[in-house]
Amino acid sequence: MKKQLTLIIATAALAVSTATAQDFGVRAGANIAKWVGDANEHVDQRTCFNVAIIADLNFHKDFYFRPGVMYNQKGGRYWNDVYTEFGVHEGHDFFYNQNYLEFPLCVAYKRKMSQNVSIDFQTGAYIAFGIHGKTKVEYKKSPEHNFEYDMFRKCGEEMIGTQAKRFDFGWNLALGVNFKKYYLGVGYDIGLMPIHDCHEFMIIDHWKPHNSCVMINLGYYFLSL
Repeated sequence: MKKQLTLIIATAALAVSTATAQDFGVRAGANIAKWVGDANEHVDQRTCFNVAIIADLNFHKDFYFRPGVMYNQKGGRYWNDVYTEFGVHEGHDFFYNQNYLEFPLCVAYKRKMSQNVSIDFQTGAYIAFGIHGKTKVEYKKSPEHNFEYDMFRKCGEEMIGTQAKRFDFGWNLALGVNFKKYYLGVGYDIGLMPIHDCHEFMIIDHWKPHNSCVMINLGYYFLSL
């Protein structure tokens, strides 16, 4: 993992040093987030949002290095209807709300289709740090037992449920269209490392889910150099 991060940072530094033109813009949109991995038949998606500041640094013909800073919401929902607790056959939902400060480090290819329109494809790594998050537990037959806790707390013997790692690392793909200074696109984040390592506190043993997120974004370039 350290070698991968070093290679990504070195590549980014080289792209910045050779950049000849820069565009700066903002993007925002809707997320469809979900945990993926083994034992995911009880997992549903979470609808949330993202907002980002990006830079397009041209380093070779139609190729751009595209770093950014993004506030990105992820998570999902886990449900179980075959669980006995408080002396009754109980069903309950876990709503996982993870919110990250994310740093995408992508390479973009922009192909002009006309004077004002270009196709935009990007791919690259992202590094994310959890800044806040909550897990809400809701019981279907015993709502008086509902509770919530900090998603990014440390593991401990007295804790129930799942604790997420603050650090996440993954890969991004996106395809969009630029019209003058406007952007419309669809992207996908996939985490390359498990969200948590507290398996003894999971209802499903040895479950190692990863973050995944489909993003639909609008953007605007407000400054060019």
